[in-house]
Amino acid sequence: MSQANSVTLEGEEKELYLKSLDIALDAISNNFRSETPRDQLSFIKRYGDEKKWDWDRMRPLDDSYKNLASMIDEVRAQFAWFSWIYTDEPSQNRGYFKKIGVRTDTGLPLFYDFMNLEKLKVDADKNLGELPTEKACLAELERIIMTDHCKKKDIGNEIGKIHDIMMKRSFIEKLKDSELIGWRTSDYKVTAKRIIPLGIEELWNINVISYSAGFGLFHIYDIDLWQDISDPVIKEMHEGIYIAPTFKNMLSFSDSNSAWYILSDIDQSFESLHPVHASRAVIGPMVHSHAPIREHDRRIAILDQLAKADPQASFLRATVQYSFAPNQTIEEETVRQVIHQRDWEDEILVVPPRHAQKVSSSLLGERIRILER
Repeated sequence: MSQANSVTLEGEEKELYLKSLDIALDAISNNFRSETPRDQLSFIKRYGDEKKWDWDRMRPLDDSYKNLASMIDEVRAQFAWFSWIYTDEPSQNRGYFKKIGVRTDTGLPLFYDFMNLEKLKVDADKNLGELPTEKACLAELERIIMTDHCKKKDIGNEIGKIHDIMMKRSFIEKLKDSELIGWRTSDYKVTAKRIIPLGIEELWNINVISYSAGFGLFHIYDIDLWQDISDPVIKEMHEGIYIAPTFKNMLSFSDSNSAWYILSDIDQSFESLHPVHASRAVIGPMVHSHAPIREHDRRIAILDQLAKADPQASFLRATVQYSFAPNQTIEEETVRQVIHQRDWEDEILVVPPRHAQKVSSSLLGERIRILER
């Protein structure tokens, strides 16, 4: 079953798709924790030395990649809600969605799936009240197995129904206590952490995860900025971190905002904030048999060919864009960062091992990091 710009996956095909997505996200996360692109770092170092950057104002790029990895783990956990989970520990098993919609342009789940997930969480108590308890399910199982209540040919189906109910109940119980990333533009997640308190100023790290319903992509941001303590918009308080609404609202970046523009926007909007680094990562698109390469991505047309020949293959892409502004200048008696209107970019492509050699050969000379999973 499909619509103009989407396809519905169910059963084994759905679970295979979600497993492939999960493995690919895990591969990117693990790589970000262990391997920052050294060729980029050396190029940035030369550029920074040429511009006489104040390196003491910045954290290592390795730290940013580790932050991006943690946020990717959160995105991975969000997608995992659509899978049926079976473990050796029955209490950890869960499952609810029998089918999901997948976009044919980006190859990722539809925002309607996230809407339905959020609704299940909001209505968790009501849904749990409408489902039989675990005790009632176990009693029904015993009755099916130990009595003549069912015809022998129907026992398997009846047990399957009880199993689905128990999996759904477990799913809703776990979802009820979880934290989801919102699917609305206004539901982006923001966290802040003070890194260095230094007299009249302090270094803060800001993390943002947002979902672009228009494209079905997750965008994640890692931002470092110095704040004058004389006029703080971010505060460490007894009950937690306070972020002024004016600053939090501006962190709802447009999908097209580049990393250097984010630095400039913050710098121009708040006199007490001095941003020195911004990284922006986009998770997706994912190429598979239901989602061909878009026209402007023809340089990796090999993925299309492989996906058509191997319907079980999928290829997840991710892009990291980063920019820096460690130096300052005075403009009309106001301290401003020296913004370099340029970004550095790191492209990642996760491929199945069986296709890695062919993809690597096809992309020889391209600045794309290939990860096998």
